Amino acid sequence: MVRALAPMLAVAGRPPDVPDLWSIEMKWDGMRAIARSSRDCRLSSRTGRDITATFPEVAATLDELTRGRELIIDGEIVAPDPASGAPHFGRLQRRMHATRPSAVLMRAVPIQYFAFDLLAIDGQLITTLPYSERRRRLEDAALSAAAVQTPPSWTDVDAATMLELAQEHRSEGIVSKLAIS
Repeated sequence: MVRALAPMLAVAGRPPDVPDLWSIEMKWDGMRAIARSSRDCRLSSRTGRDITATFPEVAATLDELTRGRELIIDGEIVAPDPASGAPHFGRLQRRMHATRPSAVLMRAVPIQYFAFDLLAIDGQLITTLPYSERRRRLEDAALSAAAVQTPPSWTDVDAATMLELAQEHRSEGIVSKLAIS
């Protein structure tokens, strides 16, 4: 399996406004995490630190959803606000520093993993494929459960509209990704 992969980080700037060429996603207020599944799922932070024990429900859910298939997934761990459902970084901090969270803490601060890119399948790195193809394969993987979601991505909406929606839903902003190359 591919071992060393670091997440591509967002860069601040004015979003391109070329629908169909760019994919737009919400920017989540969470913790970046690479998930490596095979016989068991391992989670690592963007610095490479193993965070599997900190978020055992994500690892267990990905184990169930991937059924032993080798995948490397890029995503974000978030802690939704119970009232609004919007990611809340302050809540997530309660979990980030618990190397082995108690059942009480896990119930008090439930988390979710938002998968937004597929980097490798069955030991083959696919980062040279266009983002639109990696995203299609991620959606085909059907990673959907209470603790794991694949949030939507839009190619047919302009950036200004998406920025308004992000503000309306108290999201951190948007991320634009070149959909084709």
